[in-house]
Amino acid sequence: ALPEFALVPFRYQAYLKFRITDFAPSSGTIEAAPGDTVLIEMQTDLKDKSLLVTAQPISDSLLQAAEKNLTGGTVLGDKVVISHIVGADDGQWLHVFYNGEPVLRYRLRLKQTRLLSYHPSSR
Repeated sequence: ALPEFALVPFRYQAYLKFRITDFAPSSGTIEAAPGDTVLIEMQTDLKDKSLLVTAQPISDSLLQAAEKNLTGGTVLGDKVVISHIVGADDGQWLHVFYNGEPVLRYRLRLKQTRLLSYHPSSR
């Protein structure tokens, strides 16, 4: 992988179309463990704001589903925020859709959590 993609997420053409002026996280790589919640934030002066975040690979069926899901996220002025709960089976990418079109792609690095177990000693 090219090192510059670790610094910022990959931007699709729709990033410019929707006049996105800021986003978070700003790093191109997100490290999270299964069960963690990742917050994605976008800023634009456009009135209609809807986000969708998925770890599914981009396909025709995903694009069609994204076009129908235009109610995601919480609008806060010129920003929209959405959360994604990281699954154990999430792939290596998180795709962010804005108003039904892909705008950003983050590299997802799953952290392995170490489960602690308690074994009572027998007396």
